[in-house]
Amino acid sequence: MVTRRETEAEEMSDVHTVLFEATQSGDAAAVERILSIPGVVVNLQWPHMKKRTALHIACDEGFENVVAALLQHRDIDVNLEDEDGQSPIDLAWRNGIKARLLQHGAKDKHTRKVEKEMQRALKTAQLLEAQRVQREREEAEREAQRKRDEAERQVRREKLEAERRALEAKRDREDPGWRQREQAERDRAEEERKEREEQAAKMRPYLIAGGISLFCIGFLIVVIVALSQPREYDPCGSDSWSDHWDGHSDSWSDSSDFWRDWRRGRNEWWSDNDCWRQ
Repeated sequence: MVTRRETEAEEMSDVHTVLFEATQSGDAAAVERILSIPGVVVNLQWPHMKKRTALHIACDEGFENVVAALLQHRDIDVNLEDEDGQSPIDLAWRNGIKARLLQHGAKDKHTRKVEKEMQRALKTAQLLEAQRVQREREEAEREAQRKRDEAERQVRREKLEAERRALEAKRDREDPGWRQREQAERDRAEEERKEREEQAAKMRPYLIAGGISLFCIGFLIVVIVALSQPREYDPCGSDSWSDHWDGHSDSWSDSSDFWRDWRRGRNEWWSDNDCWRQ
C-alpha cells in the first residue's frame, strides 16, 4: 500500500525532473511556474549530473533568462559547488550572466579558496584557543586541588602536634623525669655508635694488612709449587707450559722421591740447556 508521503515524494521527484528539463531547454516561463510550486528545492544537486544544480546548467548552457528566473528564488545558493569544485560563476561564459551572479553575491574560485583557507585558519585558531583555555582550566583545577591537599596536610600536622603536646603534658604530670631519662638514653646510644665507629676505624688497617698478607702467602705457595716441578722442556724452544704440566702431572703420586726427582731434574736441566749461559 502506497502511503501519502511516498506519493508526495514521487510527485516532487517528477517536479524536479521537469525543472531540470525546462532548464536544459531554456524555457524560462516553465522554470518560473515550477519554482512557484511549494516544496520545490531550487538547490537540488543531481547525482547523475556531477551534482550540479539547475543554476549550474543554465549558466553552462548560457540561458540568461533562465538564470534570471532562478535568481529570483529566495533560497537560491549562487556559490554551491558541484563534485568538480565548480560554482555557477565558474561555468558561466556570458558576461551578462556573470554580472547577474556577481550582483547576487557570487564568488569566483580564487575568492572561495581564500575564504576556505581563512575559515580553516579561523577554525584552527579557535581550536588552539579552546585547547589553551582548557589547559589553563585544568592547571587552575590542579593548583586548587594542590592547595586543598596542602591545607588538609597542614591541618593533620597541627592536629598530630596538638595530640603530641597533650600526651607530653600528661606524661609530665605523671612522670616529671621522663625527658631527662630519654635524653640520657639517646646520649648513651650516640656514644656507643661513636665508639663502634672508632673501633672500626682502628681495625681497618689491620684488616687491610691481613688481606694483603693472605694474598702474598697464596702467591708464594703457587710459586713454590710451580718451581718444585721437574722441568724437562726447552725454554728456548716452542714447548708450552701446558705440555710441561701434562707431561709431569704424575710426579705428585710418589711423595717420598719428590726432592730427589727435583734435584735430578734441576741438574739435568742446567746441563742440557746452554742457552741460559749464553
